[in-house]
Amino acid sequence: TLGGGSLNKPFGLCAFVAMMLNPCSKARFKAAYARASDAGFAANLTGEGFVTGGVYVIRQDGEASYTFLEEVMGDCSPVEDVIAGIEHAVRGEVYTAVPQSLPG
Repeated sequence: TLGGGSLNKPFGLCAFVAMMLNPCSKARFKAAYARASDAGFAANLTGEGFVTGGVYVIRQDGEASYTFLEEVMGDCSPVEDVIAGIEHAVRGEVYTAVPQSLPG
């Protein structure tokens, strides 16, 4: 199945709370949360908050041309990689991006 069929949960509740309360933590999530707050996005307690997401670009044959796994909540796929993935998908190819250093 696409994505392996399992949920990606990088944090459990205890690890998440410890990371947030640790003033020395430089977790990427803290930076992403600050960016979202600064942009006016409000946090909520609705849904499963510890499941991360990602991006798939799917070719016409149903196979993935590009995949991006959100390893830590707040990771974003580079727009340039998504566009390249679409371009490769149109040609029926797989686009493999070498991840750059993620912020944080």
